[in-house]
Amino acid sequence: MNSSCNLVLSGGGTRGYSHIGVAAALLEKGIGVSGISGASCGAVVGAFICDGFHPIEIEEILLKHEPELGFNYTRFWKNLMSFDDYTRILKTNLRSKTFEGLNKPLYVTVTDLNNGCQVIISKGNLLEALIATTAIPVLLPPCYINGVPYADGSLSNNLPVEPFLNTPEKIIGVHANPIPDFDPGIGMTQGIDRSLHLIMRNGILKNSRLCDVFIEAPDLKKHQLFESKKTRELVNIGYNHVMNKVDLSPLKK
Repeated sequence: MNSSCNLVLSGGGTRGYSHIGVAAALLEKGIGVSGISGASCGAVVGAFICDGFHPIEIEEILLKHEPELGFNYTRFWKNLMSFDDYTRILKTNLRSKTFEGLNKPLYVTVTDLNNGCQVIISKGNLLEALIATTAIPVLLPPCYINGVPYADGSLSNNLPVEPFLNTPEKIIGVHANPIPDFDPGIGMTQGIDRSLHLIMRNGILKNSRLCDVFIEAPDLKKHQLFESKKTRELVNIGYNHVMNKVDLSPLKK
């Protein structure tokens, strides 16, 4: 199968590393990428793909640096964590500084903290948009762009299919947050994570029906929002799911 599709990548913390494996498997199956729309980690992975990186190269960058969210000891009362590791990796490795410099179109969803609405950024400063779309409220500080505070795009739309609704290419939606079975014994962090994704679920299901193929790997259920040193395992989950479980026949023209 040789075709080119638009890719929509959700957020999901480090679970979003599975997008790398999905992209690698799609390439092996002859599916190219025309453009990418993403939120949070999906936007970050999408930026590297649109910047000309092969999925294997993206995995190698993460394995080399093993980024982690660190505690923000200097301003702990304002936000709990620091995004410094990830910012450093983006600055050091991305070739393009602006959306206009990318090889393929990229659409980054962020959330306007003044009104809670989705905003799609596709022009201007690339790093600024990527920091904004990954800024989880309370955990990370908001990113101000032209005086407007923006935060994690997943809050307003975790499967931002809108940029591709009027394009001729087929759409592949990839969601990295399958809902685990209810367990009253799980910890607070896992409980909050699960609850947030239950709230988002109706929006995900609605947008998934606008995709020609919707991908959601069940094995991601056993992984938490932030996990260190699980990069290869998460990439493999996405790769193996597409290679063995996903029906790509709807992409045939």
